Amino acid sequence: MSFAGNLRGWGITEMLQLIRNGKKTGALVVSTSSGNITIYFKAGMAVAVDTGVGEVVGSIMLQEGYITVADLDEAIQLQKTQYRGKRIEQILIALKKIEMPALAKTIRKQIESTVTDLIQLKGGSVNFEVDALPKYNALSTGVDVQGMLLGAAVVGDEMSVIRENIANSSVIPKKTKKGEDQQEEISLKLKEWKIYLAIDGIKDIKALSTKLKLDEFSVMKIVNFFVTEKWVEILKVEDKRKKILVVDDSLTIQKMIELALADSGFNLITATTGDAAIKAATESIPDLILLDVMLPDITGYKVCRSLRDMGDAYKRVPILMLSGKDAEIDKNLGKYAGADAYMTKPFEASDLLSKVKEHLGLGS
Repeated sequence: MSFAGNLRGWGITEMLQLIRNGKKTGALVVSTSSGNITIYFKAGMAVAVDTGVGEVVGSIMLQEGYITVADLDEAIQLQKTQYRGKRIEQILIALKKIEMPALAKTIRKQIESTVTDLIQLKGGSVNFEVDALPKYNALSTGVDVQGMLLGAAVVGDEMSVIRENIANSSVIPKKTKKGEDQQEEISLKLKEWKIYLAIDGIKDIKALSTKLKLDEFSVMKIVNFFVTEKWVEILKVEDKRKKILVVDDSLTIQKMIELALADSGFNLITATTGDAAIKAATESIPDLILLDVMLPDITGYKVCRSLRDMGDAYKRVPILMLSGKDAEIDKNLGKYAGADAYMTKPFEASDLLSKVKEHLGLGS
């Protein structure tokens, strides 16, 4: 049985339950304004996800601490030579940087995160393709979506409460005088202490999550607890941080950039396509752009030229091109498109930070 529908008439929860209860095998394709998200099922159990965004698994591995930035650098380098055409996780397994149980946990986390996000969708369309199979990264033992649906419902309810104090992950928490005075008397769990001690009035929620390798929801939930206890406050002043637009279709590269810049107090905005990058830059002019050359819709060169043609304000924004190619012709293409600098992936975190500060006029 196949079916199609509109999310305005059908809830994603009902669709997932229909697949589960009917023990269906195939792919649930959810189409939204930002692209397609596909969940693969085997006998009603979720076994894989394709979000349409590159290298999601590598990003989760890094976030969860299964691999290091050095491991990723090595895999990315080899992806250009002897492992050309292979996915990052395949290379990491070949290098024995990660074991299959850790990969399975990563895929499971990706599925859970995707289902949670889908439940929040208010519009879009859906189609179920019978017997469609994933091309890669499938679990041998699937995940029961019933538990995820219950968990996602709880997250949704908790988020509605958290939003009363914390609007989004870009807000900056700061310890209050009460929090500083009572710090020696506060009784917290280990994770809560890690978050509390990392709060410095500079990093936003997203940067704290990256630095501590915790998911944003957990950090927001705990920071909200601190706010209700009046140990922490959310800064109400105008955000004067330097805004950096990171454009790369690989969430792994995005995560590496976030880690490299996590301690620097920048406001990072991300985009995975050229069109999304142009839209983000149009809504709010960034102070600097880190722009991947190879994007799924248009090249970074075209994005760069389009931004430069948008007016004088955009001509002054430093644009650093990021690419896996290091030939002189590629660097010249970036220069002719209007880029200020060209960096080859993988790159050292210190080199990226130094280059960013240089073009922002912040010194070393």
